[in-house]
Amino acid sequence: MVLKAGRLSTVTRLFGQRNSKLRSRLWVFFVCLLLSFSIWTIIRLNREYDLQIQRAALYVNPPKNRVIGAYSDSMVSLRLKVKGMRLLSMKYMENSRPVTIDLSQVRFLKKNHGHFNAYLTSGDLLPQLTAELNVEGRLDNVSPDTLYFRFEKLKKKKLPVRIKALLSFDKQFMLYDSIRPVPDSVWVSGPARILDTLRYVSNIPIELKNLRESREANVKLQQPLSGINLDYAPPEIKLEISVERYTEATVDVAVESFPAGDCRFKTFPEKVKLSVQVPLRDFKSLDPSQFAVVADCSVANQQSGGRIAVRVLRHPPLTKVILLEPSSVEFILQQ
Repeated sequence: MVLKAGRLSTVTRLFGQRNSKLRSRLWVFFVCLLLSFSIWTIIRLNREYDLQIQRAALYVNPPKNRVIGAYSDSMVSLRLKVKGMRLLSMKYMENSRPVTIDLSQVRFLKKNHGHFNAYLTSGDLLPQLTAELNVEGRLDNVSPDTLYFRFEKLKKKKLPVRIKALLSFDKQFMLYDSIRPVPDSVWVSGPARILDTLRYVSNIPIELKNLRESREANVKLQQPLSGINLDYAPPEIKLEISVERYTEATVDVAVESFPAGDCRFKTFPEKVKLSVQVPLRDFKSLDPSQFAVVADCSVANQQSGGRIAVRVLRHPPLTKVILLEPSSVEFILQQ
C-alpha cells in the first residue's frame, strides 16, 4: 500500500495543478511533432513515383453500323509516373473503375468473311488515357501494345420479354393472373449472328418473398451470352405483380359424359362437390357453370355399370381445385 501511494503521489506531482509548466512543455512537444510529421508527409507526397496498375477496359463508340464481335483483351496494364496524392487516389480509391477506350479512330485491316478486323496501338491510347486518368505526371506505357478487334454488322430486332421471377406468398395470398412486363417487348441491337438465334430476352432473375400485396419492380435485362454485350432499348423493364387474398369455396357440379354424345349414363350421385381456392374479389361471381366435371365414355362403354372415375375438365383460370369429392361415382349406361 505504501508503494502504490507513492506512485500515485508521483503522478499527481507530474500532472497536477502544481506542474502546469511541465504539461505546457509536453503539449508544445506534441504540437511540434505533429507539425514535423505533416511537413514530412507533404514533401513525400510531392515527389514522383512509378506506379503500375491494371484496369478493366470499357470499349465505346464503335464505327457506325458496326458492333464489337470479339476483342483481344479485357484488361490493360498502365505504367505511370504520378505524385503521391494522385498515387494514393489511383491505387486505393479508383482501382475498380474501368478505363474507357474510344473506338472511333480504330485502324481497319482487311475485310474477312463479312467481318472487319481492326486495331489500336499504344500510341493511339496514350493521349486519351492520359486525359481520362487526369495524370499530373505522365503515362509511360500501355500494355499490351496493340489491341485487336473484330467488328460485325449491327442488327436491330424487336423481341418479347420472358420473365424470370421466383415468388413466395404470405398465408392465404397468391398471384392474381400472371406477372405483367412493361413493356412486353424491347428493341435489341447487336451482332447479326447472335440476334438471328434469339427468340426472346429475359430479365435478370428476381426473388420476392412473403408477398401480401401487389407491387412493382424495376429489373434490368439479362445478357444471353457471356462476352457479348447486346444493347437494349429500354435497358430495363417494370414488372407488375398483382397479389390477391384467396379464400376457400365449395361448388356442386353435375357429372357429364366425355366426349359429349359418345355415351349416355346416369350417375349416383348426379353431382360432385369441388373444394376450390378462389380470389376474394371473384368469390361472389363464382358459379357452377364455370366448371365441368366428366367421366370418360371409353371406360363406361366397356362395362354396363359399376364405378367410374371423374375428373375436372374445366375451371376458371384463377381458381385452384384442391379437392374433388367423391373422386368416383356409380353409373348405369342408358341406351
